[in-house]
Amino acid sequence: MQKRRLQRARLTEKRAYKMYKKGRLWLVAGLSTFTLETGLVQLQAMADTTSTPVSQVEKTTDHANSSATLTTKVATNTNDTANADTKSSNSSSVHATTNNSSGAATASDDRAKTSVAEHTLSSATDGTKTTDSSTTDLTDSTTSHSSSVATANVSATSAAQTARTVNGTTNSAVSPNKVTASAAATEIESDSVKTKEITKTTGTAKAVSLAVTDTSMSQIKLRSARAAVATVATISSTTKMYDGVAGTPDRYTVTLADGIKAPTDWAVTKDPNVYTDIDLSDFDKNQFGRGIGTYPIAFSEFGLSKLAEANDSLDITAANVVTGTLTIEQAPVHSAAITIGSTSIDYGDSKPSSYQITVTNGYFDKYNAPSTWTLVDSTSSGVIKTTYTIASDSGDIAVPTATEAGTYVLALSAQGLAALQQANPNYEFTADSIVNGQLVIAAHDIITMGATTVLVNKTTSTVQVAVNSRAVSVPGDWEVYYNDKLTDSIVYKVPVSYTTYSTAVDTSTVGKYTITLTDAAMATLAQLNSSTVFNNTNVGDGVVLVKESNAVTISPSNYGAKASVNNNVTAASIQNARDKGINLLYGQGLYLVLPLLNVAQSEMTVDNLTEYVIIPAGFKVATTGNGDTVQVATDPVGALTAAIETMMTKNNVTYQGLAVTQLTDYNGRQTFKVHLDQTAAYSNGLFETMVYTLLPTIAVQSSGVTSGLIGNQVSSPDSAVIYVTDDPNENNGSYSLKDQNYPNIDKVAKALGVADAVTISSSFTDYLYTYTLKAAEADDIYMLQAPDGSSLGIIVVSGNVGTTYVPSRELQTITSSGNDYYYLNPDSIPRTRTYDSPDQRTYTLTYQRYVTTTTDTAAKITIALASKVYDNNVTTDPSRYTVYLPTEYTAPSDWTADSAATAVDGTTAYQVSTDYLNTTAIDQNVGTYAVTLNSAGMAALSAANPDFLIAGDVNVGGTLTITQRPVTITLPDTILWANGQEQNITPVITGVVAVQSLDYTLTSGLTDPDTTTITATLTNAAANSNYKLTNSPSGQLTVGAVTVVYQYGYRDKAGTLHVVTTANGTATHGTDVTAKDYLSYTTSDTTATHAKTGYTLQPESTGYQADGTLADIGGQVVYTYLANTEKIAVVYVDQDKNNVILYQVPLSGSFGTHTNYTTVQDIAAYEKLGYVLASDEVPAQLEFDQDTEQTYYVYLKHGTITATVDQPGNVAVSDLMKTSQRTIHYVYADNTPTDLADVLQTVTYTRTATVDAVDRTVLSYGNWTTTVNSYPAIESPTITGYTADQTTIAAAVPASMGETTETTVRYSVNSETIRVQFVDGTTDNQVLGYIDLNGKYGDAADYTVTADIAKYAKLGYEPVRSDLPNQLIYNQNAQVYTVILAHRHMTVSVDHPGQPGQAIDADYPAGPKYPAGTGRDSLEQTVTRTITYQYASGESAAETVNQSVTFNRTATFDMATGKQLTYGDWTVAPGQSALLAAVTSPTITGYQASVTEAEAASVTSHDKPHLIAITYTAKSQTATVAFVDVTSGKTLPTTVVTGAYGTTNDYSPVSQITAYEKLGYRLVSNNVPTTGIIFDQDDVIKSYTVKLAHQMTTVTPTKPGQPGQPVDSAHPEGPKYPAGTGLKDLTTSVQRVITYVYNDGQTAAPTVTQTVSFERKATFDQVTKVVTYMDWRTPESALTEAYAVVESPIIAGYTPNATRVASVTVSAKDTESRQTVTYQANLETATVTYVDATTGHRLGTSVTLTGRFGTQADYQPTTMIAQYTQAGYVLMGSDYPATGVTFNQAGVVQKYTVYLAHNKIVITAPDQLTKTITQTVHYQDQAGHTLQADTIRALTFTRSGMKDAVTGVATYRDWAPTGLNFTAVSVPTIAKYHALTATTQAVAITAASADDVQTLTYALDVPTPTKPVKPTKPAKPTKPTTSDDLIKPTTKPITAAKPTQLTEPATVVKDFQATTGNQTPAKSTRTLVSSRIKAVKTAPASAIIKPGSEVTEPAHKAQADTTSRLPQTGETRRSEAAAETLGLTLATLLLGFGGLKRKRHEK
Repeated sequence: MQKRRLQRARLTEKRAYKMYKKGRLWLVAGLSTFTLETGLVQLQAMADTTSTPVSQVEKTTDHANSSATLTTKVATNTNDTANADTKSSNSSSVHATTNNSSGAATASDDRAKTSVAEHTLSSATDGTKTTDSSTTDLTDSTTSHSSSVATANVSATSAAQTARTVNGTTNSAVSPNKVTASAAATEIESDSVKTKEITKTTGTAKAVSLAVTDTSMSQIKLRSARAAVATVATISSTTKMYDGVAGTPDRYTVTLADGIKAPTDWAVTKDPNVYTDIDLSDFDKNQFGRGIGTYPIAFSEFGLSKLAEANDSLDITAANVVTGTLTIEQAPVHSAAITIGSTSIDYGDSKPSSYQITVTNGYFDKYNAPSTWTLVDSTSSGVIKTTYTIASDSGDIAVPTATEAGTYVLALSAQGLAALQQANPNYEFTADSIVNGQLVIAAHDIITMGATTVLVNKTTSTVQVAVNSRAVSVPGDWEVYYNDKLTDSIVYKVPVSYTTYSTAVDTSTVGKYTITLTDAAMATLAQLNSSTVFNNTNVGDGVVLVKESNAVTISPSNYGAKASVNNNVTAASIQNARDKGINLLYGQGLYLVLPLLNVAQSEMTVDNLTEYVIIPAGFKVATTGNGDTVQVATDPVGALTAAIETMMTKNNVTYQGLAVTQLTDYNGRQTFKVHLDQTAAYSNGLFETMVYTLLPTIAVQSSGVTSGLIGNQVSSPDSAVIYVTDDPNENNGSYSLKDQNYPNIDKVAKALGVADAVTISSSFTDYLYTYTLKAAEADDIYMLQAPDGSSLGIIVVSGNVGTTYVPSRELQTITSSGNDYYYLNPDSIPRTRTYDSPDQRTYTLTYQRYVTTTTDTAAKITIALASKVYDNNVTTDPSRYTVYLPTEYTAPSDWTADSAATAVDGTTAYQVSTDYLNTTAIDQNVGTYAVTLNSAGMAALSAANPDFLIAGDVNVGGTLTITQRPVTITLPDTILWANGQEQNITPVITGVVAVQSLDYTLTSGLTDPDTTTITATLTNAAANSNYKLTNSPSGQLTVGAVTVVYQYGYRDKAGTLHVVTTANGTATHGTDVTAKDYLSYTTSDTTATHAKTGYTLQPESTGYQADGTLADIGGQVVYTYLANTEKIAVVYVDQDKNNVILYQVPLSGSFGTHTNYTTVQDIAAYEKLGYVLASDEVPAQLEFDQDTEQTYYVYLKHGTITATVDQPGNVAVSDLMKTSQRTIHYVYADNTPTDLADVLQTVTYTRTATVDAVDRTVLSYGNWTTTVNSYPAIESPTITGYTADQTTIAAAVPASMGETTETTVRYSVNSETIRVQFVDGTTDNQVLGYIDLNGKYGDAADYTVTADIAKYAKLGYEPVRSDLPNQLIYNQNAQVYTVILAHRHMTVSVDHPGQPGQAIDADYPAGPKYPAGTGRDSLEQTVTRTITYQYASGESAAETVNQSVTFNRTATFDMATGKQLTYGDWTVAPGQSALLAAVTSPTITGYQASVTEAEAASVTSHDKPHLIAITYTAKSQTATVAFVDVTSGKTLPTTVVTGAYGTTNDYSPVSQITAYEKLGYRLVSNNVPTTGIIFDQDDVIKSYTVKLAHQMTTVTPTKPGQPGQPVDSAHPEGPKYPAGTGLKDLTTSVQRVITYVYNDGQTAAPTVTQTVSFERKATFDQVTKVVTYMDWRTPESALTEAYAVVESPIIAGYTPNATRVASVTVSAKDTESRQTVTYQANLETATVTYVDATTGHRLGTSVTLTGRFGTQADYQPTTMIAQYTQAGYVLMGSDYPATGVTFNQAGVVQKYTVYLAHNKIVITAPDQLTKTITQTVHYQDQAGHTLQADTIRALTFTRSGMKDAVTGVATYRDWAPTGLNFTAVSVPTIAKYHALTATTQAVAITAASADDVQTLTYALDVPTPTKPVKPTKPAKPTKPTTSDDLIKPTTKPITAAKPTQLTEPATVVKDFQATTGNQTPAKSTRTLVSSRIKAVKTAPASAIIKPGSEVTEPAHKAQADTTSRLPQTGETRRSEAAAETLGLTLATLLLGFGGLKRKRHEK
């Protein structure tokens, strides 16, 4: 994006420049012309109206006369041509913009989202408010070019190019930047342009930017149009699939003419001058449409400007570009896009008047519905679906015409599909796009009658009737034929007397007859089922077919399809499908087992067998592919035919005239007629021996079927798959179907147009299947990867199997990883893709990476920098360049790796010839010249990297630099003294070529004392351009001076000085620079003016002496002021105790500093003792900023504690809680107590107390409260059998707090009932009867149940269980006891059968009777198996074997109802076995039985009679023909030849030998008989051999092969020359490349290349293609050859590492060798000398430096200078270059000097500079006892000193001041004492004086008793002073009084020594605090406390010595120790006194 901004900025700048240059020439002429035209031309109605700024237009456009007027300094742009045609060609798009009422520009096409017209000033300028006719519309160039053509006829290729009119104002479309006017075109252009960025998004958020130009109309200029130039660019045409977007594809191809440069972001291709442009803003997408069609591809204004900018020397316009075309094709419609809704009606109802259809969204936008469809609803749950209704009479939907019950297909008609296609022209609709629906006509028969077949003149006694509900009872003589387990129906064999058979059927006449139940039968059913009505509506009709009695009759045998979901069909897979159901996904296969040839008669021949196969609903015939995959058969007839033929071949079936015909679908199911003119038939019951056709089918989603049946079920008889007919019209009367109760499905027969369609009966459960179908979900995984294999992500596309999708819609055409963009190659994916299976499929897509330096700086292709020193010689320019190619690229094959070069990280170096390089004209003057890859080089790179889209900006290239010749200007550091004249440094110049000179200037020197840098600067003179300075031309010029500094600060405890601020002073010296006193100076006379409040000048200084004479280059005098020590007191006061002082904190510090002390910790300690803060006047930070002591107060108050019942503290609980209570008693009516416990209810009252948190006294009580103010209501408990007189005791409020009350509840006994009921446990406990008993709760009932059970036993019941107890007690309300009876069941057997209709108990005729089905015939059954033997001709081969098994069973029935007849399992009759014995087939010589043994088989009672037919066939014989490769010794594939014994096979190997010869073989021998192979030996395999050999061919360099071309051109199909036989494989060469470089890799001399050529012969095997080579030889047949000796060229100033390259012998196996001769620069020397400037002597030895010529030494003197600095030196100056020494003077030793001087260190040790004299005053009584702490005063003397840091010699000044005095001070007042002297003695001292000690003596006053005065609370505490009435802080931890013992006095506080953070203990003034404590008179002892139970010294205080020592003597203060002992004694007495008072108070 930044790159594009720069492009637009440069473009704008260039445009402005061009407009300035050219516009100024035409300004006068243009303005004159336009002014003239304004007066002459009248514009017509179609002229454009130009909107201009209000400030520049006095009158707006007159719309009425359509004239355009441009006033106020701007001529109106008009045209006097009335009819000028403006045509838009392919190279110049036309954009229309509309000036609407708001002044905004509206694009003429809403799809032109990226057109410049959209980015107009009125709609895109930031913060600009636009009004009517105040905005300039912009078209393309962002300026609205209003055409002044009177009538503009615009021709364009799309609607986007047509002018549109809005609000009566029209902007006509014009070509970009073109305005046609009379004879010459003029162009409006602005040279004052402001550029603004607008960002848009294309594709996948790839940001591009467009520039919007703000044009000021007052600066518009005109220029004449230029003449047309040749074509510079051609845009290639392309196609795309409709995607709903006008901005795709994501790339276009542009071919540029030779010499035309491409913009740097265009990607190169493998073809020179052909580029891929992925910046879509380069193209005018406004000309594109969204819909299908063909549109022009032209450059946008921006794209055209980019191309013009890349070729700024050309005037490129749209006329110079040949446009292409974009063709948009229809998009496919995904599968199941349209779904027709299914619906159902009852049989006989009218069909719906409309049908619903659901339409999903398309891939790119919404599918449209025809206008005749009515919108119903639109929902969204992931996929948007819109529902419409289609009228049934609209013709758009094919409504089924059938009226019978069944399922029918609903599909769009051809008209409807055409209407849908017309509504969606951008999509291609097919039948697969639509999922059909179903119309279900539901049958509602209760009873369904089947079909029965009888032969003419024959009859039947029963017909089949299906009762479709198990709840329906039927007459007893209806025999159960089949109990349908899967449905709620039972099939009965019903006597024909219940039907109209006798009256409706004429058995003597062939025909079809309809029968139904008689009215009497329906009446009987109504009597048996009183709640159901039976009539002709719910009782269906049946069919009886009377057929001819032909000579041939066949019976369908198991004529039903089986199914398996496995291709490997087995009995187990069939069983599994039947038992578990078939659950398939759409697209999966189902294999149908079709026993088409099974009839009851075994091995008979049937003529004209006609059958029908109806594929199950939802399936279609399929074909199988690799891996058993299935797909819909494109030729279903062929697929079914092939499957039948496979069956015939597999089973050796003899047949004739197979014909399969596809009929009209039956209810949407594929229907086929299968006809055989003649075929053998079989009767195989077991699957393993069944003759069947295996037909694959596939579930199809478009069917809309989700479930179905296979087989003839009662509920759906037409779900069967196989049907057979004996309609004479179909079988020519060849056979008749024998009646075996196989039903005719009449609706199928009608649909097929035949007399009958017979299928297997529903009683055969082996042929009944249910299935479900649903869409399988499939995942297609697209692995997106970059060209380097790294992942760009994974896209998973999901859908239903069988549906299709458009990959380009699902994939990202542009993606990114990190900063890189990748583009999908559209040719790498198909247009559509189908989900074939639910298995995941993975596709790997390699995206093309767009390689640009904008996102990948490492992609830059650079060229090694080449350089040479200025020599004005073109022959020394490099002949080859080293290209650094990033490793992500693959280099073109003809680029040679440069092993000698040191590649840049991540690149490989290659030597590239100038054929691939673009060099500019190189001037021999100093300069840098670009070297890049040319068009051929970039095309070669693109061809080698097909997975990259390489932008032109990666072609960074390198440069050839001609460097300046090195010269030096040396300015040595110089030290000078001021002499009144300007002084400077004299330069030394070296390196200038003879007869040439440098032009330079020096900076001004110094006049006054100072130090400055003198610099030499080259001028811009031409003489300097070819030279460069190799050093820093500067030096230090120093003039001596003295500076004065005043510093203000303080010293910490360690004596370190901290400077707070400084001030500068001046030194006074002589004014005559020539006089000797000029070097003398004074500074002491200025100190008084720098005094500062709070600071005291110290007799210490640093640096030079205050007054002196300069002895060196100068220095500094420093005066120091130290801050005074200040004090602050923080006082803690108890406000609630008369403001008694609790605690005082003394603080001290230096003036201007602050203390870190805060009150937080102390306040927290008091809060723990119960205090709360009242106010804290202490500021957040205490500043020592006043010379007087400051005092701050912290006021504390007593806190309070709330006492509660849970936490009473020292308050009695009884004072806080009271209770009231109520008791409830429970008794019987006679007042005897019950088992219920009394209930006690309470109401509790509580209150709180407020307690002083400090002294724990109660201050007040709160009000009494309660959470529950009343006794709660309570339900009286329940006592079984009793009733309470009060069900609820009401709630009550206590009469008084603390009361006690009582209440009583009484209970009475209840009356109870017992019921005994008898229920039928067999019929869901139906109640048969009951008996009620009555009595009182707890009494016993007199009842027995025996008599009642006996009564029910006669009715067929028997007792099961009872919950009756042994004794019935009335103990609950409504007790119910149950006696459960069950129906008695009787079982009958073959030995003891029943007699249906007769009473079971002869003695009770009214009792239960034997039901139907209990007779002997219902309890016995026989199963048979017959085995026959015959030859293939049908002739009998052995006697038939018959086997049989008899089965018996029992029957059990319900005696109570006579129903619920159930049978036991069939069992083998006694003496028999269910296993039929195995039967071995007889052996017949020469024949093979089809079955060697009929296996033993277990039979069941359900098995039908079974026939096994065994066929004998002659044996087959075998012969083998082996093809042997004698060259390799391997045997090629062997051919097996078979034939019957005694026959001859005419096999010949000739064709196979010919085929092998085409593969490169030649025949060696062949022993196969030419007359054929005779099979004349039984069970003997004959063997024959054909021997073949490989053909060999030799190729030479003179006669090479042509790989891929035939060896023999006359036989192009024969062997081809293999790879490795071409000329390039038979010739080679070896090279030696000698390069000459300097150490830095730069080329030193031209490269020398030597070549040796070799050649060889080769022989190849035409079969294996293996090539064998001979040795490589030279053309002279030598195996080796030598390179010639090469002498290394001589280069002045350098020495090669090899003077010659020796001769080397090489062979063809040697690889290319590269040898580099490196030229080493000569070694040069420089020295660095260190000089002591104080003594003038050299320090140590000089440092010698060496380095190669032209290099720079990395030595710096900083380390050595640092070492000298550590030794006490300071740096004075150095002429050593700051950047290091450059060895640029051949053979010359370069010398440099570093000057160092002795450093002067100020002495700061306090013991050396400070001396303190103290005065100590003792205060004693007359006995010598100390009365108070000593007073100590101190006087200090100071001096300054300096030490030479090198020699260590120190010098000091005198002590100052000379003398001081201890003045006399008044003695302090001590209570109860008076002093004997009034003052101390005054003492005069000097620095040599000793410390002064004085003692003041006091006498004891005579005491006078007085009455204690009551203390008063002061208005405000006064500033505290030293007083015995206060508790002072202690330096040791003390223990405060405990909270409950506050009256105890505090522990005695010891002395402490207070120090500040800015003073050291040795020098601080000591303040000694009294060690005695007196009782405080103004407050009780309890107030004298300190916070905390364990108080330690605050952090801000310095810890004092426990024992103080005297400053002068160091002796221990023994008197103070004695005082401390006395103080401890007094404290002990006070503690005892306080304890006595406490005890007295507690009493």
